[in-house]
Amino acid sequence: PRGTIKSVLEGDNTVNWAEASHVEVSGNATAEDGQTVSISLSYGVTTVNTTASVAADMWTATAAVISAWITGNITVTADVDDAAGNAASQANTSLTLDKTAPTLSIDTLLEGDNIVNDGEASHVEISGTTTAEDGEMVSVAFTDGISIFNASATVSGGTWTTTPTDISTLNEGNITVTADVDDTAGNPA
Repeated sequence: PRGTIKSVLEGDNTVNWAEASHVEVSGNATAEDGQTVSISLSYGVTTVNTTASVAADMWTATAAVISAWITGNITVTADVDDAAGNAASQANTSLTLDKTAPTLSIDTLLEGDNIVNDGEASHVEISGTTTAEDGEMVSVAFTDGISIFNASATVSGGTWTTTPTDISTLNEGNITVTADVDDTAGNPA
């Protein structure tokens, strides 16, 4: 028989913190339906084993839990025998475990004095820093507790600045500004 592991796992060959509790590994095998595929995920000397059954030359294992592991490289192997006991060559691939959340901050002094006056309200810019990778999008929300305005910014060199946003229709008083970003692995700040 022949067995393979899909060339791309978890959509990008990276397991983020949310995926680490249920890593899915799948592939193909020419063994008969019902044959057991033994899958191992290894990180250094630590290994998690799971199994899957062949169905129509395909298999999928969905229960591998590696959430206790730290960020690093994972080796994945899959073994299958046909009904006669003939072993397929071991299939292998690697994944990256990235559970590190990016940092994100909003600059402490907005609009020069942390007050948005009538002349500034139609073009407010928010900026800050992050460890998310270049090209990632920062989502920013302005709210007076009733209405919400959204803006976005692209990370470049560890910094970000929104395009001018018109918040002139928000109620006078305190405005709450929040920002969110995910890194390329999908870990939220």
